[in-house]
Amino acid sequence: MVNAIKEGGVLVLIYLVPLLCYSVLSIAVMLERTLTLRRLRRVEEQEFPRIRDGLANGKRQETIGRLELSPAPVAPVVLAGLEYRRHGPEQVKEAVGAALALQSAHFSRYLGVLATVGSTAPFIGLFGTVLGILRAFNKIAAQGFGGPSVVAGGIAEALVATALGLGIAIPAVVAYNVFVGKVNELTLTVNSHASALVPLIVEREAADARA
Repeated sequence: MVNAIKEGGVLVLIYLVPLLCYSVLSIAVMLERTLTLRRLRRVEEQEFPRIRDGLANGKRQETIGRLELSPAPVAPVVLAGLEYRRHGPEQVKEAVGAALALQSAHFSRYLGVLATVGSTAPFIGLFGTVLGILRAFNKIAAQGFGGPSVVAGGIAEALVATALGLGIAIPAVVAYNVFVGKVNELTLTVNSHASALVPLIVEREAADARA
C-alpha cells in the first residue's frame, strides 16, 4: 500500500481517502447503533410493566409524569395516545400508529450510511483498479516495452484498490442486514407493548366519561 501511494501519488489519494472515510463512518455507525439499540431494548423491557401498571391502576397523572421522563421507546407512543384520548378510540389508534412510525424511523437512524458504504465502496475500489491499470499501460507506452518490472506497480495498486473496496463494503452490508433485523425486532416489541396499552387508555377514558 505504501509503495502504491508513493508511485501513484495524488491519483491514489482520489480513491484511498474516500475509502478510509467510509471505513471510519462504518465503524462509528456500527458502534453507535449497537449501543443505542441495546440500551433502548433494555429500558423498554424495564419501563413497560411500570407504565402498564400505572394505566391499569388509574394513576394517569403519575403515569404521564413518568412517561415524559422515560427513555423507553413506548413512552412517546403512549403519550400520543393519551393526548388524543378524548377524541375516541380511532383517533387514539391513529396517533399511536403515527408515533410508532416515528420510533421505527429513529431506530433506523444512520443505517443509510451503511447501505451507502456497502453499495458504493466496491465502485470506488473499481475506480482505483482502473487507475492502476491505466498507470501500468502508461508505463509500457513511455518505455516502449512491457514486462513484470514495468507493470508490477500498477497491477499491485489495482489489486489493492479492489481488495480495499470489497473489504470495506462487505462488513457494511453484513452490519446493515443485522441492524435491520434488530430494528424490526425492537419495532415489533414496541408495537406489541403499545397494543397492550391502548385498550387501557380507551377503557379508562370511557370509565371517566361514564362517571
